[in-house]
Amino acid sequence: MSDSSKRIAVIGAAFLAVFLIGVRPVAAHQPRLVTSAQISVTEPEISKAYYGELAGAPALFSFTADLPFRLYVGLLVPDLRGARTDLTLEIRRDGELVARFDGAQFQWKKMYEPFAGDNYLQGPEFRSAEAPPGKYDIEVSDPGDQGKYALAVGEIESFPPAEILSALRIVPVLKSDFFNKSRATFLFSVFGSIEFVLLLAFGAIIGFLYRQLLKLTAKGRTAAKRNIGRPDRKTRLGIALVALAAGLWFWNPVLMLIAGFVLFEAAAGWCAFYAAIGRNTCPIS
Repeated sequence: MSDSSKRIAVIGAAFLAVFLIGVRPVAAHQPRLVTSAQISVTEPEISKAYYGELAGAPALFSFTADLPFRLYVGLLVPDLRGARTDLTLEIRRDGELVARFDGAQFQWKKMYEPFAGDNYLQGPEFRSAEAPPGKYDIEVSDPGDQGKYALAVGEIESFPPAEILSALRIVPVLKSDFFNKSRATFLFSVFGSIEFVLLLAFGAIIGFLYRQLLKLTAKGRTAAKRNIGRPDRKTRLGIALVALAAGLWFWNPVLMLIAGFVLFEAAAGWCAFYAAIGRNTCPIS
């Protein structure tokens, strides 16, 4: 194994360790995309952020609590030109009004969320240390029921692995659909940069492990030898850069993995496809 391929493997393992140790506290709210006007809230004490856009009707979030619980509700909008802050937030329990906030009368505050790298206007908040049981309805509306909003429910942070993967899928979509940015801007956030480097490292590690597996047999050891010369290595570097650019633009994890794999091939002077068909363009193998 060449020194360059060894370095790639070590770097990939290091970033994997950093990701597993540090990714859990990356985001306070589990992100959710709102696709209808009526939303069922699960586990209302667990912190979630529901991203939606009013489309001619109020958004209604409902859940039933069987025991007293800690209730937190907060309203945010993207910090964009023309963003509406005349939203109304109403909280009802068993049909009775618990709290009502008129966003038009509220002093919204600028807020920057560093892990996803987004800017918000933070609006009304409601907290109850011991909310009584009952059926709760939380309504978000504005005159004409048009405009983007993010509704935060719950304050207990929880990010199991499934939620981490879900957030990695949802946040790039929010970049384009909620914040009117390119998905590629996710790269400049903590969360996005970790995912980007990790995907490249995974791609390289896949290439490294596959090459090592080939060495377990006599025939495979021949296939695992260096098999591409300088021109082919340059070609693979170009392919990797194209895959990388497309992966960033569309924020496509598969393309980023491919870029990492092909970068490993360019660095190691070895091509998996050439190994499969028995071709060798390396002058010294």
